[in-house]
Amino acid sequence: MGLHGGRIPVLFLGSQGLANLPGLRKVLQYLPDQAGMELMRIAGGPQDGRFGPEYGAGTALVILAGWTTAALVGGYLVLRQRDT
Repeated sequence: MGLHGGRIPVLFLGSQGLANLPGLRKVLQYLPDQAGMELMRIAGGPQDGRFGPEYGAGTALVILAGWTTAALVGGYLVLRQRDT
């Protein structure tokens, strides 16, 4: 087992697997994959506590837009710094 062998399984857990750890569910529900799952939900609303985050589709769209904006701004800043 190499130096990084112990951390590889964490990459495959994702927020679904990590949500089972106590205290992380409140934070992980704002990651892009959870917001995307809320947008693709076919039945059941936010009050249906069996699965999904605790917000509706409108909030999920705002969360995804925020992550997209952060990625674009971060990429722009890195490119601008590197190109000067």
